[in-house]
Amino acid sequence: MPSVYDCFVADGGATPFLQRKWALRRADGSIVEEVLGRLHFDLELNAKHLSFYIPGSPDHIEYPARILLDQIRELLSVPDHELQVASKVGSEVLKGDTLVFTGRVFVYCEQVLSGDRQQNIKADAAAHGYRLVFRSIDYANARA
Repeated sequence: MPSVYDCFVADGGATPFLQRKWALRRADGSIVEEVLGRLHFDLELNAKHLSFYIPGSPDHIEYPARILLDQIRELLSVPDHELQVASKVGSEVLKGDTLVFTGRVFVYCEQVLSGDRQQNIKADAAAHGYRLVFRSIDYANARA
């Protein structure tokens, strides 16, 4: 049976991506867990989207929606000249610097969030033009 992390890797594996990592820390500075974020590039569709993996840990803290929104903005603010994504199909060159963000953000989370919590986070994200899709252990089990 695939884990939530396995699904995060497999689902995003078909497109090139830029990956960033953020550490969630305790007040003393020690790391509780590290969140992975990916900016995916679909050159054929002229589109880009995001995915995040939020691991579980024995000391798991509730992941604040504000941090997710900050991470979305950070990934989307990567300058186009840093991306250097391109593909040649016949004589046509498809470049990553013209891709349009779809607004879609996949959130792979080891901790199952209540429906109310998901809806609150989705509403906050929607106010910024982001459309979130949560995937957790139920999603991984359905893929088995």
